[in-house]
Amino acid sequence: SKNVLVAAPTGAGKTNIALLTILREVKKYINTVGPEPKKIDMTDHPMKIVYLAPLKALAAEIVDKFTKALSYLKIKVREMTGDISLTKAEMKETHIIVSTPEKWDVVTRKSENVMNE
Repeated sequence: SKNVLVAAPTGAGKTNIALLTILREVKKYINTVGPEPKKIDMTDHPMKIVYLAPLKALAAEIVDKFTKALSYLKIKVREMTGDISLTKAEMKETHIIVSTPEKWDVVTRKSENVMNE
């Protein structure tokens, strides 16, 4: 439960590290007690994760990869970069927001409670 900065060359697996970290976080919300494995559905869960990508094009790739990898958990992933903004309702139902540092800075300065709206 500590913040980590990962610096590695292109293709070294930074996105996969992020996916494993997300799955570790999701695991905290799963009740594993009982003989049958529980079906995991995060649809109404308030979990929020922000992933910052350095470029808009990379953010779009990350959204695609995360969406494919996490769809079985019903985790909603959305992009918020450049011209792409999210409504309050979209923010509320989104579990993972993929943004660029510039866009995230603008959004968080505009609204103090951006993650709670």
